[in-house]
Amino acid sequence: MQNKKARKAPKGIAILGMLTIVLGAISLVSHINLDYNRYRDSLEKIGQGEISSQISPNQIKTINTISLLFSGFLLFSGIGIIYHKEKARKALVYFSAVIVAAFLLAAIVQPSSIVFLFPQFLFFSIIILYFTNRDTKKIFAEKKKGKNNNR
Repeated sequence: MQNKKARKAPKGIAILGMLTIVLGAISLVSHINLDYNRYRDSLEKIGQGEISSQISPNQIKTINTISLLFSGFLLFSGIGIIYHKEKARKALVYFSAVIVAAFLLAAIVQPSSIVFLFPQFLFFSIIILYFTNRDTKKIFAEKKKGKNNNR
């Protein structure tokens, strides 16, 4: 009888999905407001002034475009997580692994950036741990099976 009842999804899925959407929205706002002078000023505030002198306006445009892509990805994957889409879970886990690897590389190359990047490292590490958990994977797989059985 318990097998027939739908398993209630843990609140962690909704919370992490919403946080992913919020992070995507913040990134989108950052994309909209980013220009060359603001970028240089922000780098100098976090102690990366030597990098700001090496970056051209064209590189800022490229960074801005990448920021837009990441924003869209985070928004869509966050929505997919809330709706328990398996593809969104997998995509977010792989994306998070890339972000964590980039953090580790940045920590080696530019140790002073650790303070600035640590919250992102922590968030994406939690994403990896939570969404690769066996029970969480089952919830997404059950949702996918339920969808396929209704066809």
